[in-house]
Amino acid sequence: MRGSRAAVVLALVGWIGSIPIGLIGLFWGGGLRCDESCGGEGWTQSRDAWQWDIVVALGVAAFLCGTLLVTAVAFGRRGVAASALVGGLASTVALVTMLTPQWLEHAGRNGRTTFLAVVVVGAAITAVSLTPKGRG
Repeated sequence: MRGSRAAVVLALVGWIGSIPIGLIGLFWGGGLRCDESCGGEGWTQSRDAWQWDIVVALGVAAFLCGTLLVTAVAFGRRGVAASALVGGLASTVALVTMLTPQWLEHAGRNGRTTFLAVVVVGAAITAVSLTPKGRG
């Protein structure tokens, strides 16, 4: 193992943050879908819409990127860790945007959620920056 303990712990914070995103993708995209509000206009009102499969894929991708982040940091692969971070962030933003298109307008309203997001993303960025430059 080449990554420092601090970097690995910080990467684990990022991984823990990817768990609810993965679960949201699985539960909403795979099971709940439109739940009791089916029948209106738009894909979110149709249980059979193909976009729900994308929701599942994005949730799984975010979780896998979180897992790759921890592994890459632990083995000192800074480039791979940075790629995992970018992929996880992109998957998360795409998933949240699909489910709640106006999320950015309301981002500051729930201080606890905003704080947790900043902590998770900040920890992941710091983990990547603490990973030694080298093999990738």
